[in-house]
Amino acid sequence: MIEKRLKNHNEILKNVENAQKIILSEEFPYSMLSYHTEGFSIGSMKKVIEKVMIPERIQWMEMNPLDIKELIEPLSEEEYVSQEQYE
Repeated sequence: MIEKRLKNHNEILKNVENAQKIILSEEFPYSMLSYHTEGFSIGSMKKVIEKVMIPERIQWMEMNPLDIKELIEPLSEEEYVSQEQYE
């Protein structure tokens, strides 16, 4: 179940890439993102991505690729659900 949730989080990020014509660096740490986002809902992930990927930030993408820290900080403001709470 956790693997499915992590896969969904990465799919959301990839969908945002496609919708907003964003190209993430090949070095973007998707697996690290999956690890750090465990326990957050897909809705929370979507809100965070929408907060971070504002038009100004999208313009900087070529010169300054997205860093995982940009997603982790706003994610810390979202509600976390532990595995025990989920079950």
